[in-house]
Amino acid sequence: MNFLYKVSEFMRGRYGLDSLSFFLLILSFVVSLIMTFIFRLDMYAWPRLFVYALIGIVLWRSLSRNVESRRRENEFFQKLTKPFRKGSQQSNPNGYDNGMYQTTFKETTPSRDTKNYKYLKCPECSAQLRVPKGKGKINVTCPKCRAKFKSKS
Repeated sequence: MNFLYKVSEFMRGRYGLDSLSFFLLILSFVVSLIMTFIFRLDMYAWPRLFVYALIGIVLWRSLSRNVESRRRENEFFQKLTKPFRKGSQQSNPNGYDNGMYQTTFKETTPSRDTKNYKYLKCPECSAQLRVPKGKGKINVTCPKCRAKFKSKS
């Protein structure tokens, strides 16, 4: 048996890393760097203890078998940080960021950018088409059935 197989067997049923754990890991690294460059890390014990506590929380969360509680904690973290994230949750509507809890169904409606584009329906095959706004009358060719029609954008 190889090492990767043993690790995958050990991690089976455990929570693993998510965005909250990753954030805590980055925070511990940043605090460690700040304390190293601004203060002398060996002068104070509390920064070291804080960094060790953050790393311990990350390990505890990653190795936890209580997946539902860790998922709820991550969901709460996602809700708190949603305003600060760039393009928050456009690609994943259910609020989770890791592949472990992504939905398995396809979205039936695309994310609409109605500010820059106009959405049309092909008269032949009823395919949904997106054309840029503000171009006046344009000739539209459906990429699915190659039907040509005129429309106002």
